[in-house]
Amino acid sequence: MVAISTGTIKGALKGALFGGLTAGAAYGVAELTSSVFGIGEGAAHGASFLKNGLTKVTAFKTLGHGLARGFISKFQGGSFKSGFLSGLTSGFDVGTKGNGGIIGRTGIMAIVGGTASVIGGGKFSNGAFGSAMTHLFNAEGIVNKVKSGLSILGGALQIAAGTALISSGIGAPLGAAMIGLGTNNIISATTGYNPIQSGLDYMSNGTLGAKTYVAIDLGLGGASMLTKVPRVVDSVVFGKQIIYPTMYQTTSRSGLVMEAGSALNTGYGAVDHD
Repeated sequence: MVAISTGTIKGALKGALFGGLTAGAAYGVAELTSSVFGIGEGAAHGASFLKNGLTKVTAFKTLGHGLARGFISKFQGGSFKSGFLSGLTSGFDVGTKGNGGIIGRTGIMAIVGGTASVIGGGKFSNGAFGSAMTHLFNAEGIVNKVKSGLSILGGALQIAAGTALISSGIGAPLGAAMIGLGTNNIISATTGYNPIQSGLDYMSNGTLGAKTYVAIDLGLGGASMLTKVPRVVDSVVFGKQIIYPTMYQTTSRSGLVMEAGSALNTGYGAVDHD
């Protein structure tokens, strides 16, 4: 949004910052509502006046979105009023059925939020973006889809790393373990069943499975990145040579970031958030 209007790197970074703040606030308000009233995350994220009527939960959540969006608007250089009014429209969310599917529902909420922002003296684009994010991260529960996608991507990267280690010969045992772990993570993300963690739970009577699994995941990931793999390079003096850099040195930075994100996601999921 801001990036498009400025067309500069600075504008892109600013847009990413406020985009992240908006998405984080949308998710965080619902999580806070869940904690304050002791209700399930699903019930808190989906609560609205249209679905549940005027209750303490819907009033608290709607006011929270209004305040959060008001402050974000102020930080963007706009008015608190425009952001606040736009945020209040979350209380009238259209839900998760009909209205042209997720794209249509998100579009409707974007128009409603953008209009409210204009009424408050702000920009339509700011209100539309904020309301779209609030709908996606609350009613549609897109955060769970993002987390699953990150786990699938991380699993694929683990399988790729394992394959590279096996081909090196010296890292074959670790590579086989990485392939198994990556496959397990993909199964877990797509089915909700984690075979390795379930086995650990069984052996520890349900006390160590999740945390032990995270330790294994992080430990194997770290060990694989430090393992040396052969690589053929051309030298002006000596011609073709085989060198042995670590996996870390041969992995793209974007791949490392995605793998780290997957590991953090796995760790967060294993922690008791009650």
